[in-house]
Amino acid sequence: VVNDLFLALLAIALAAFPATIVLFVEPDAPHAREAAVRSLALNLLALILLVAAAFLVRSTFGTVNFDELRAALPQAESTRTMRSVAVASSTPAEICCVLLLSGLGIFFLAAPFQLAAGEIFNGAKFWGVGLIALFPRGAALVLMIRVLVDGPARLHGTAQTLLTAVGFLTILVGALLAVWQIRMRRLLAFFVVFQSGLILLSLAGGCCERPRPLARSEEHTSELQSHHEL
Repeated sequence: VVNDLFLALLAIALAAFPATIVLFVEPDAPHAREAAVRSLALNLLALILLVAAAFLVRSTFGTVNFDELRAALPQAESTRTMRSVAVASSTPAEICCVLLLSGLGIFFLAAPFQLAAGEIFNGAKFWGVGLIALFPRGAALVLMIRVLVDGPARLHGTAQTLLTAVGFLTILVGALLAVWQIRMRRLLAFFVVFQSGLILLSLAGGCCERPRPLARSEEHTSELQSHHEL
């Protein structure tokens, strides 16, 4: 329900914070301290990237309201001869898209930040693993859908390219690293990473499908006009 980018980023930071605190309060767990430090460092890096993206969005378009951003990046006008919708985006918008996906990818355990997932999961108990795999990833998934898939139409091309590339890389690295694991928590970590890659590819497909209803509608209108002329 949040319609402001800064508030959404604050919400995802609060969602990831309890999972990191859990690692700090488990002194009896092996490697808990190292896992907690890695998790905190990644969360701070993600917060820096997301805040930088939000300030860049504000300086470029003058707003961080999602509805106003759609108006600031309107969908390209189409003609009766177009089979698809143009999705060209400006350079600042593409940079914002990269920063947003990088920051959200840390919470989502996407490439290339998934390499620390094994150590973080290995230092947590199973209920801590559940928190790490559920709340930060869930919040990141919701925000990626809100910003990238349901975002401005001209960002769909950039978002689809980024999500596809990161998704394939995440699947590849997660699958390769999972083969060599002998500890249950580390194996679970890279299974979650592999799952994250599949979800990213699904989001890329969602970006691809967004312009199609308009394209089909225009094609149908063109056929009706041709039939009327005949």
